[in-house]
Amino acid sequence: MKICVVIPSHSPSVYTKLTIATLLRTVGRNHDLNIHIGVHSNYGDYTNDFSIFEELSGIAQIHCVDEIDWIANARNNYRYSLMHCKNMENLLKNIRYYDFDYLAILDNDLYIKSDFISILTKNQINHDLIYSYFNKNISLVTNERCPITGDYNKTVQFMPRLSVWNVVISRKLYDKIMEDISVIYPERIEDTQRILYYKNYIPGINESYPIMFDTFSKLTLNANTIWTDINKLEIEDSDMKDLIRHFFGSSFNYGIQISQNLKGEGIATEIYNTEFPKGLKNFR
Repeated sequence: MKICVVIPSHSPSVYTKLTIATLLRTVGRNHDLNIHIGVHSNYGDYTNDFSIFEELSGIAQIHCVDEIDWIANARNNYRYSLMHCKNMENLLKNIRYYDFDYLAILDNDLYIKSDFISILTKNQINHDLIYSYFNKNISLVTNERCPITGDYNKTVQFMPRLSVWNVVISRKLYDKIMEDISVIYPERIEDTQRILYYKNYIPGINESYPIMFDTFSKLTLNANTIWTDINKLEIEDSDMKDLIRHFFGSSFNYGIQISQNLKGEGIATEIYNTEFPKGLKNFR
């Protein structure tokens, strides 16, 4: 099959190179891959390692996107999701005129263990959305900061959302997303009338609290309720983790700065150098 792959990259080069190398080694053996990577336009502000551009030459297209205004969004708890979605939107627009059967939306810090595309599509049913949940239920979160007033001690209802590091969608669903790209973005809703509107679709919403749609949460809602012609295949998170390892916490803006996650990069570098001593040259 023709598989388009988009990978918003926000991390040191080694993570993206390991993701691509393991993707080519597993999925690339059986499918025609068209790979697109999104990086920040000011990539050099974060790292001096530009090997991603050299090693991925002839393998993937790299698209640059300007960062959000971090200062203007300093009070926004969801600014990292906002930046991720801006990167993803740029990628989705850049693949519009390519031909593909499925689109795989991946994080850039993965170790892909198996040909997950063949495994997830083996039953030959034309699923439009193949996914696992990061959070399947509505969750109440307290001590949230309101991005509008800056007040703390707010209670917010987080809507169910996908694990956005491993989503596979059909061309049909991609085209539907492109009709209104806002469905991929995070949004916090305070207006009672809009909360009541969503309560018609999501049982269990409490109109007393704001609701929060994180990355792809609205896509999940639409696919489950409004878009009645979308065929879905939910994979258990544990089963997805058997196919793909996610390093987590690798982002320049979030993971490394907030959690000081340096150990993960060392592990990724060791795996990459051991399993791919010639880098990506053999995949060209």
